[in-house]
Amino acid sequence: MIVWYITSHGFGHAVRSTLILARVDREIPVTLRTECPRWFLEQKLMGRPFELAPAAFDCGTLGPDATRIDLRRTLERAEELIARNERRIDEEVQWLRARGARLVVADIVPFALRVARRAGIPSILIANFTWAGIYRHLVEMEQPDEALRRRAAAVIEHMRAEYAEGDLLLTTGFVSDAEACRERREMPLVAAAGRPRRAELARARGLDPARPIYLVYLGREGLQGLEPDARPRLRDLQLVGYAAPAGLEELVRPLDEETMPTADAFASVDGVIGKAGYGTCAQCLAVGTRMLYLPRPQFAEWYALDRALRRWGGGLCIPERDFLRLDWRPWLERLGRQRIRQTPDCTGAERCAREIERAWREGLSGKEREGP
Repeated sequence: MIVWYITSHGFGHAVRSTLILARVDREIPVTLRTECPRWFLEQKLMGRPFELAPAAFDCGTLGPDATRIDLRRTLERAEELIARNERRIDEEVQWLRARGARLVVADIVPFALRVARRAGIPSILIANFTWAGIYRHLVEMEQPDEALRRRAAAVIEHMRAEYAEGDLLLTTGFVSDAEACRERREMPLVAAAGRPRRAELARARGLDPARPIYLVYLGREGLQGLEPDARPRLRDLQLVGYAAPAGLEELVRPLDEETMPTADAFASVDGVIGKAGYGTCAQCLAVGTRMLYLPRPQFAEWYALDRALRRWGGGLCIPERDFLRLDWRPWLERLGRQRIRQTPDCTGAERCAREIERAWREGLSGKEREGP
């Protein structure tokens, strides 16, 4: 049995993990330990068997929308979860042993690595950053008062120590920090090979396939501050999306995952408009679709993503002020002229799956575990 912990922060990490898990030998039983809903996991795994044991052990970051983090609120929730994890670590260790776990995989839950070490079970971390690194950068940016800084330092040190308990770190590109585990191996980007279905998408949504079509993709958090009175600036733009930003519902034609999977949508449009996150950026690079993206300076990961998009050539960062004023048109015209200079390796899902299979069958070398 592999027990696979997935962070409760959004769906992006679940997308990466399911892309990898879908390629792991189906004869290997897997239990997913996450708060991600079953319908989402089933949709992504497309028939790959798994068990679901819902639980949350981390919170990632909390904030009002996709581009902002509330440091105080994030720390309060992280402290609550750390205290709760301390109370239930023995119970979680016993739960792992009772399930006959031979390997723990985490994306990017630090507590999972500590539990695995305590249970004497090898562990693999899948990551391009750690929450310790994200929090550390946020504190440096925000310069909070001394009391909040001390609280943040305690949380960061606790997470850093848990990440250090892991056996193997598989980095999956766009790395902003990799301070974790006893061994590290670099993997290519993890992304799906989307199928171009432009004519079908245009026909289903009443669009002209001869004109540019853009996918608006801001994630579950959305974005505050859009100026609805500026909507005429988007007139005649062909926009589609899975969740339209508040105020733009009439302009963004809806898509649904069942009839138009995300990977296919990315491969069928001329550009993606939204936040730069791991999954969105990896998918754009995988299918060669340009991306107009917002700055997210509070997120340490954003700087690695921004550098990668600029090197690739198909990314263009729009100032937040222009984005909120819906002054997208001149930026989209510039985006269309961007020259893609690289074709990146996006076989990370297969490579990670082989590493996980090998660890499940052969174990991982490393320091002696506590174990039973």
